[in-house]
Amino acid sequence: MYQYTSDFNSLFSLKESVFGRARYTFLNRKWFFDKVYNEWVASPLLRVAYTQTYQGRDRGLLEFFGPQGIATEIYGRSQDFTSIPLGFIFRRLFILLSSLFIFLLFINN
Repeated sequence: MYQYTSDFNSLFSLKESVFGRARYTFLNRKWFFDKVYNEWVASPLLRVAYTQTYQGRDRGLLEFFGPQGIATEIYGRSQDFTSIPLGFIFRRLFILLSSLFIFLLFINN
């Protein structure tokens, strides 16, 4: 239930006074504090966080350990296999047997 108190009356009279009205309008106006905060604080902080942590560290690690890094490593290993001086059939047989050995090695663990 709503009850009328004298505290409400004193706050209202403070707001209606000259000093209270000036203070109330100053604090209720926007003054573009959010624009100043966004341009001077948040935007530079986000820019530094993006360039330093994401582009420099996170994305580099993801590219090195992620699919691109794995594909590059497999391509490099396949180039090593093709440089082995074996005949065509023996090279295919060597790759098949080495792949089977690696597969069985991972299955047994």
